[in-house]
Amino acid sequence: MHIDGSKGFIPLTGGTSPSQAEARALLLPELQKLVPDASPSDVTPRGFPDKGVSWTDAYKMVTGWHRESEGAPPKFGILIDRLSGAINGTKTLARLGFNDLSRFPRGTSVQGAIDRLYATPSNGFLARALSQVGIYDLRDFPPGTRAFDAFKLVEDTENPGVVSRDRFLEYKQAFSSLSAIGITSLDNFPKGTTVVEAKGLLEPKAVEMLSMMGADDSVFAKPDLSPLDKLAITVNLPKTINQMAPLPSDSAQRAALVTKFRAVSEQANAARQLGMMGYQSLAPFKGMSALKGKEPKATDALALVLTTPQPFDLPRPAPVTSAKDNFSRLFAPTNAGKMRTYGTPNTVTKTVLSPQTQDRVTKNLLPPTRTVTTAEVLAFNKTYWGRT
Repeated sequence: MHIDGSKGFIPLTGGTSPSQAEARALLLPELQKLVPDASPSDVTPRGFPDKGVSWTDAYKMVTGWHRESEGAPPKFGILIDRLSGAINGTKTLARLGFNDLSRFPRGTSVQGAIDRLYATPSNGFLARALSQVGIYDLRDFPPGTRAFDAFKLVEDTENPGVVSRDRFLEYKQAFSSLSAIGITSLDNFPKGTTVVEAKGLLEPKAVEMLSMMGADDSVFAKPDLSPLDKLAITVNLPKTINQMAPLPSDSAQRAALVTKFRAVSEQANAARQLGMMGYQSLAPFKGMSALKGKEPKATDALALVLTTPQPFDLPRPAPVTSAKDNFSRLFAPTNAGKMRTYGTPNTVTKTVLSPQTQDRVTKNLLPPTRTVTTAEVLAFNKTYWGRT
């Protein structure tokens, strides 16, 4: 595990299971910086749950292996961010009504206790934590994500049991950017990739695609958007016309800008296909005999790539050396799963306020009737049968 050195790391020597006195001596100096009331005379570490946590238990919760840099040998010691997280997590447990870790399986840490409580949906702790930051459904997460998994993705690393609003907004924006270009799941990415990491993988390629399509920021209503958002807007025209620069009232200028938008859309879709094939720019296409000295556009380059047979001087795309370089797969749209929602009301089939249709009294549509005598029936029969 690599921990940011700025958050503090105290290397230790010796075994990982010290005695109570040894654990108190090693942990107390750092604990007092966060909990000034901590004292050497404390039977249990102050700042941790009142019951079920000894000095040795607290020591095990906040120590671990740390690498100063990539390739450096790991060192064992106190992780200051883990210590502060355990103290903040203790406050979360107290708010939930738990001050005794002995109620949990032996060896459970503060973080583990919070996870165990939140993984139990019947107590409502997880729903409350998510709703406090406005998460009422999982539409901002890939299909199939469970509520607890979604919580762990946006949990505040320094404040266990609390959702980091900044992390959630970052995650939400990343998933929105991916969804805009048709990527609604992470099936095409290496296993373990998060939504934020997936966006980070695609952003540099989106910059190359924008460069190949040749559009400037003046065509967008918000020029400060990310490259991936700009790419999504241009490839989805005209559905995203409201996110482009506003159309002028003058009819001639309006028609010219619409024509420009149409050209931008064509170049963007061509640049996207070129980028998915592995091309990084249009520079290699310059000087091709088929272009006859003309400056290549994305549509021209794509047409040459798709020509059969291909020109002898056609440049080759960059080779795919890893799964992270397979942009034809990473940029491929994925199937959007059905979103279950509880906001649509059910159709009312029965109600106590009015009777059902079959139970209601309706107007008699039969013709009027009257009682006839036997003589009238005989007279009618005589007349009827007399015709034959």
